[in-house]
Amino acid sequence: MPAPTPDRNFASATEHAAAVRIADDPPFSFVYGGKPFPEGFVRTGDHAFLHPATGLRVTLEVSLYGEDSSAVEWTPRFENTGAADTPVIEDIRALDWRGPMADGAWIGTLNGTQGRADDFLYREAPLAEATYASLGSRSLTPFFNVACGADSGFVLALGWTGVWSVSCAPAADGTVRVAAGMRKTHFILHPGEKVRQPRILMLFWEGDRLRAQNMCRRHLVLHHIPADENGEPFPPVCVPAWGGMKAANHLAYIRFIEENGLRFDYYWIDAGWHGPDHETEEYQNFLTEDWAYNTGDWSENRRVYPNGLKEVADAARAAGMKPLLWFHAYVGNEGVGWMKDHPEWSGPLGEPHGIGLCKRPTRVGRINVAIPEARKWLTDTIGGTLVRNGMAGYREDTCLPYAGEDAPDREGIAEIRSVEALYEIWDGYRARIPGLLIDNCGGGGSRVDLETLSRSYVLWRSDFNCPPDADPLGSQVGNWGLGHFIPLVGGGAPVRPGGTYGFRSSIYGGMPFGLFHNTGYGEGRTAPEPGYPVEWHRRMLDAWRRVRPLLCGDFFPLTGCDTATDGAVAYAFWRADLGRGALLAFFRQDCPKDELPLALPLPAGRYRFTDDDTGEERIVPAGPDGAPFRVAAAEKPFAALWHFAVAAD
Repeated sequence: MPAPTPDRNFASATEHAAAVRIADDPPFSFVYGGKPFPEGFVRTGDHAFLHPATGLRVTLEVSLYGEDSSAVEWTPRFENTGAADTPVIEDIRALDWRGPMADGAWIGTLNGTQGRADDFLYREAPLAEATYASLGSRSLTPFFNVACGADSGFVLALGWTGVWSVSCAPAADGTVRVAAGMRKTHFILHPGEKVRQPRILMLFWEGDRLRAQNMCRRHLVLHHIPADENGEPFPPVCVPAWGGMKAANHLAYIRFIEENGLRFDYYWIDAGWHGPDHETEEYQNFLTEDWAYNTGDWSENRRVYPNGLKEVADAARAAGMKPLLWFHAYVGNEGVGWMKDHPEWSGPLGEPHGIGLCKRPTRVGRINVAIPEARKWLTDTIGGTLVRNGMAGYREDTCLPYAGEDAPDREGIAEIRSVEALYEIWDGYRARIPGLLIDNCGGGGSRVDLETLSRSYVLWRSDFNCPPDADPLGSQVGNWGLGHFIPLVGGGAPVRPGGTYGFRSSIYGGMPFGLFHNTGYGEGRTAPEPGYPVEWHRRMLDAWRRVRPLLCGDFFPLTGCDTATDGAVAYAFWRADLGRGALLAFFRQDCPKDELPLALPLPAGRYRFTDDDTGEERIVPAGPDGAPFRVAAAEKPFAALWHFAVAAD
């Protein structure tokens, strides 16, 4: 039998009807040959249109999700079926919606990632004229809550891993126009040419923010986030190891993990394993960055792996872990690998520069996947390396594929081809390796959207966590913010032996949780410190496994959240179908409070709360007549984890 899954989207009849109305005639717009759509077009199907004079066909792929869902999704596609180039297609808005706006209207936005403490922070503001734009998800993540009044609205999300924009324009007549799509489109299509546009999600809600956010979370879990053989999302906990670490040290590390009964899902081999045969530093050193100068050469460094990567991958599997391998797939350094053998495959080279803090200059190019030979080499090389070494995970830490430059009458085409290539390449790897887990790193969480969430997990969402002394409050901020829309976008646990506060701050999705930090300024290691608190690490992993099934459930933000070190933040996860949840509360280092009274919006009833640290149990009534649940801090900083479940009568 499949494992339990979160409750369905629980839409009301009114909310579902709103989705059906949109599905019948999805709101989108564009200009064709200087005239607004649909002028000159005839309808040839429910969601298909043809311009008889030129042969341009426009099709909308539309998805509804049943009577219990208030979500509708669509993707516009354009195809030139004519014998000549089309007129210019421009100003495409994959969403162009106008509806009523009442007093109290607001919009909720979610930061992207820029390696800062406020990565993925959620904010709300009055709904006003504004344009939100982002390069991928660097400054914003393409999920919005648009409240058209105080108690109704829709969640808007985009499936587009490129440059997008969303605009809001309230009007004097009491309506608001919301439009979304690529930032700029102005192109012709050649005969037989096809292109797609961003995928749009509208999910209608009534009531309050909490209900809206959990409707969105449930929709993503049920219809987008990859599931395991039991039909459940399965964000993994991984043990990371630097790829430049010699094979003998990998094998010793794996033995240590196995002998100490530490249960990880994946053994993560990061950067540094590749390039010509050469000696490496066995951890990342930001001052030298030797790995970064060998991107584009994906041969195994036999000085580091005399018997190849498979030896380490096999040892990981024998110890109960699946192997995962890092790539910086679409980038190459001048004079190395494919850049050396096929410089004609590269897009324009950047100016000479160092990498990280290393001042040794190099020039970097991106492989042009629009060149058939280059694309074949790339996918055969990476796919072949994964298959040959028995890898079960593919970590992609890179930008978009490169697909050429735009001509004046083709603005937007290169980006479209780049985005299409990303999805096709990932889908190809998943078809080649059934069950392949893709870690969508993207330079640290820069590619979180509807399409990537359907194919991958994010295991490292912010480079804010790179330094060994990173403040765990950055993870708390991201968890609280992402909780408003998106489950299971994971992050890195700071590696501090015995650091329960740091580990619990990272509980949200899949994550690396190593026994030593392999990045830093000469601080790297190849083995745990003598006397490492293995029992503590095992206890953290055990608690993680108890919490993991809950992370795809409903999310309750129990306090506000910001980046202040004198703050406290709390939130909870709840699975109604399992009848249990988990509460996490954080008292930061300068917090003056010793106790937090927290009101959990649970169904009325009695709940048994259990402290993960002490085993203390409390029976607490919840619901309208329930008293706040009080969490106390034993020290500062402090992280509390309480498990709770419906209490038997």
